[in-house]
Amino acid sequence: MNIVFLWFISLVSVFQQPSDSLIKSFQRAGENVESAKEFHNKTTSLKENSAQREVYEGAALITLAKYEKQLKKKKELMQEGAGKLEVAIEQQPNNVEYRMVRLILQENLPKIVKYNKNIKSDKDFIVLHFKDQNKVLKEWIKEYAKESKSFTESDRAKLQ
Repeated sequence: MNIVFLWFISLVSVFQQPSDSLIKSFQRAGENVESAKEFHNKTTSLKENSAQREVYEGAALITLAKYEKQLKKKKELMQEGAGKLEVAIEQQPNNVEYRMVRLILQENLPKIVKYNKNIKSDKDFIVLHFKDQNKVLKEWIKEYAKESKSFTESDRAKLQ
C-alpha cells in the first residue's frame, strides 16, 4: 500500500513541475508566427481542463494575437487568452510558474492593451517564493530577471 501511495505522489509531483520543453516553446513563441502556432498546438496536447493547460493555452492565444492582422480577431484572442490565464491563476494563486507566465506577457504587451496590472505583485511573489522552486523554474526566473525592467538589482540578488 505504501509503495502505491509513494508512486502516486511521485507521479503527481512530476506533472506539477514546469515542463522544460513547454517553457522553451513559450519562450520561442514570440519569435515568429510559426513558433506561435507550434506553441499553441503543444498547449492543446496538455491534459484537458488542467490549470497548466489554461495558463499556457492562454499565453499561446495572447501570442497568436500578436500576429493577427484583423483588429477584431486580435482583440478576441487577447481577451480569450487573458481570461484563461486569469482563471488558472485564480485556481492556483500560489503557483510561481503561472505567475511567471503572466508577468512575462504583461511586461511585454503594448501598454495600449491595458493588461498589465499584475506586474509588480507577480514579480514580488516570484522573488518571495523563488527558493522553494525546482531547478528548471529557478533557471527560467533568473534568466528572465536579467533582461526584465521589473526586477531591480536587489530583486536579482535575492534570486541566487
